[in-house]
Parts: sequence; structure tokens; C-alpha cells
Amino acid sequence: MFGVSNIMWGVPSYWLATILIYVFAIQLKIFPPSLSTSGGATTLDLSQVFNILGHSFLPILTLVILNMPLQALVMRNNMVNILEEDFVMAAKARGLKQRTLVLGHAARNALLPSITNLALSFGNILAGAYLVEIIYSYPGMGFLIEQSALVRDYPVIEGVFFVTAIMVILANLVADIAYLYLDPRVEY
Repeated sequence: MFGVSNIMWGVPSYWLATILIYVFAIQLKIFPPSLSTSGGATTLDLSQVFNILGHSFLPILTLVILNMPLQALVMRNNMVNILEEDFVMAAKARGLKQRTLVLGHAARNALLPSITNLALSFGNILAGAYLVEIIYSYPGMGFLIEQSALVRDYPVIEGVFFVTAIMVILANLVADIAYLYLDPRVEY
């Protein structure tokens, strides 16, 4: 797991997206290679929901595969450090089971820096999503930036960056609020 996380951490999003398209769309023909949903419908029924999910699966899978290695490495390093702390040794001396010790004491404390890391890397996740959207021809914010840059529509580009900045700020706010629930010592 540690070696795979280290290798996957350096993989570019466009390369992984191309590989996933080749394997799952061209070779196995499980998912569509790009957004090719049939338009024209004005109501959203169950078949359209499954159609949208089918077309969204590969872009979502690409983003998950790209962002999980860093989160796994941060969580692993936090767990290694916390398992050496005095309060964990004291809990082990009291005879707690290994599962209770790891999940109840260590994981909860190791989760705090991981949440901070996830919130701080939210901007990088969005930047990777832009490239993934372009590769999968998904009409999201990345596609809008590409089209706006081609015609030099600077106000639209500035608007997209403004929305991205707001999303990063909200992600950090959610991380701060999550701290209240994960660590009772935190007060605002």
C-alpha cells in the first residue's frame, strides 16, 4: 500500500484519465469514453440519472485514484506518530484490545491533520478536475475555462477562479467545523 501510494502520487491526471478511457471504454466497453448523453429531455427520470452516473464514473474514478494516495500517506504517517504517543502506550498498558486502541484512540487523533490536509488540497483537487473534465469532454468548469481562454473571455475566467476560491474557503470552513465534532478540546 505504501509503495503504491508513493507511485500514484506522481501520476498526472491526464495520463491516468487516458489509461482509464483506454481500458474501461475502448477495450472493455463498460463505460462511455466521454460525455455523450442524449439531450432534449426536460424532466429527470431514473434512466437519465443512471445515464449521467455512467458518464460520470470514469472522471470521478480518475479524481479519486489521484487524490487518495496523498491522503493515505498523510493518514499513515499520522497513525505511526500517534501510536508512539504516551496516551496510546497507557491505553495499551490498561489492556485495551488492539482494535479499540487503533480505532478509538489513535485514528480519531490522526484524522485531524488529514482533514486539514484534505481541505488545503481542495484547490489542487479542483485544478486536477479541470484537466480531467477536458479529457473526458465533460462540460464543467474546466471545459468553461478552456473555451473562455480560446476566445479570450477574461471575465468568465475570472468568475470561474472566483467561484473556485469560494469553494476552497468553504472547504476550509467545513474542515474547521468538523474539528469541533472530532476533537472535544477544540473551541471557537
